[in-house]
Amino acid sequence: MGNRLIITSHIEGNYFEDINFYVPRLTIENMSNDALKLFCSSYMKCINEISIKAGRVTRECIIDQLYNDITQNKDIFHLAIDPQLASVIAAVYNQYEDKLPEKRIDLYEKAIENMIERLVTSYIDSPTNYLNKELGLNATQAGLLNEFGHNSFRFIHRTFQEYLAAKNIIYSFGLERSENIIYHNIHDKIGTPNWRVPLSMTPGILSKSVEHSELFTSIVTRLLKDEQTTSYQQSSTLLV
Repeated sequence: MGNRLIITSHIEGNYFEDINFYVPRLTIENMSNDALKLFCSSYMKCINEISIKAGRVTRECIIDQLYNDITQNKDIFHLAIDPQLASVIAAVYNQYEDKLPEKRIDLYEKAIENMIERLVTSYIDSPTNYLNKELGLNATQAGLLNEFGHNSFRFIHRTFQEYLAAKNIIYSFGLERSENIIYHNIHDKIGTPNWRVPLSMTPGILSKSVEHSELFTSIVTRLLKDEQTTSYQQSSTLLV
């Protein structure tokens, strides 16, 4: 049958699969700063060429601008060492007129908004209006999902799933939950390892807007009071 190759930019998942035979793994290039710079410059050149061919009015393209903006933002730079996340960052950067979100949470939000917009458009345009193969392909092309079995998808990186889990603590079907429900959602999950990252994102989501400032302060105050009477002291402090 000849030799077979699997080429991937995200090899970590291989180590979690149940592979019962030896598979040699070769790294073509680590995601170093030089590799990131090459990716960013190639991406900017490609976007510029596509825009020119399509006859669209283009902004002045500075080849190193994307790389410079990424390296100046510690939160975003930490994500860019993952090749797949680097591609998501570049897509958000291009979509929002060559600007990067200041915070990691804002990047997740914009990337997911972009994915949902594409999925909704595909759903509306689909004559059958259900999740079929065509819509599945659009889901993967949106940049955040990988196909994982028949009509089954998962996020390319767990942090996007964790961000949505954090949003679900605060919102339900687009409506904000009450203070008590949000508080208990957080309180009941403190100390659970799988919820550590979503819980760490929750204060950032709550503190983003002025209208949430009182809600954020009230919930944090209640959590800090719990430290005096429960065994959650270390976890609560880290959360806040």
